[in-house]
Amino acid sequence: MFEEYLKQEGAENKIENNRRKKRLEETLAKVKIKKDKLPFFLTTARGPTQQSVEFIRWIRNNLFSSTSWVEAMGSLKQIYAVF
Repeated sequence: MFEEYLKQEGAENKIENNRRKKRLEETLAKVKIKKDKLPFFLTTARGPTQQSVEFIRWIRNNLFSSTSWVEAMGSLKQIYAVF
């Protein structure tokens, strides 16, 4: 739920998502299996519990600080734009 909320706020790690999607497509091409023949959980680029290191560090740094939500979201958006 939190991830969906962050996406609505405009904080989405598109670079990491694209990298994972590309890697999944390359793997499927190597094994020559079509996506529709495999279970859904095997063909998703990212599992529901996978988070990037950048996100984990952002949570750790902002969880107990007195940073406002707007400032914290700004820093997360910058992190996702750079990394």
